Amino acid sequence: MKKKIISMLAALVLITGTVFANGDKNAIPVTVSDAFRQSFYLATDIRWENFGTYYKVTFLEMNKTMSVFYSDEADVMGTTSNTLSDKLPDALQAGLKSWLQNYWITDLAKYQVGDKPGFLVTLENADKKVVLKSTDNQHWQVYSRGIKDL
Repeated sequence: MKKKIISMLAALVLITGTVFANGDKNAIPVTVSDAFRQSFYLATDIRWENFGTYYKVTFLEMNKTMSVFYSDEADVMGTTSNTLSDKLPDALQAGLKSWLQNYWITDLAKYQVGDKPGFLVTLENADKKVVLKSTDNQHWQVYSRGIKDL
């Protein structure tokens, strides 16, 4: 009887270990979270997202909302930070004026991918959503257009 109970407990331990070995599919690898913590040790209000082949962490640092994108190998793929329209270069501010007659700004971010900076702005009205992108600090290009979900 004793051998039977021990065998059953061992089987239960093996089955439980196998079931939980894969863990949470949305879990963030320790190497990625450690890389984040080393670079952004003052971060608060940390929120992770798992996109399968990369990870996004959004957080506050010194009252500024930022996001960092990491690869599976914990390499930084790019960063973004929210910004205000009055912090845009003058040429980009002027370029937005014609759009703002029919839209309002719902999101504006400065990004950095490698050594290439740029800006993304999301504009919306009652029916439509437009995302503009600038890679040269001089001109906006339409990145995407869509009809808003009602």
